[in-house]
Amino acid sequence: MFGNTKENLTKTVSSTLVSGSLNSLVSGTVIEGQVQSEGDIRVDGFINGSLKCKAKVIIGPTGRIFGEITCQNAVIEGVLEGEIQVQETLKLEKTAQVKA
Repeated sequence: MFGNTKENLTKTVSSTLVSGSLNSLVSGTVIEGQVQSEGDIRVDGFINGSLKCKAKVIIGPTGRIFGEITCQNAVIEGVLEGEIQVQETLKLEKTAQVKA
């Protein structure tokens, strides 16, 4: 309708990625499947599946991930049931619950 093809839209989205940007999955949101992120992502909702992030993953106090995480850095305050692969720094807060 506006002359923006899928290819142009992909280029536009890719070019607007900004270092230091934060994606947020708020409490009450549920995602099933694979999630990928170029920038930081904070999860206060629920993911049942895998999360691949090229930056920092933050699982907030109400956040729950049942699955596999691959990331550069991570801070866990909520629940992780699954495996995590962190390239640099992993921080576990006292509220964290991690089960392999």
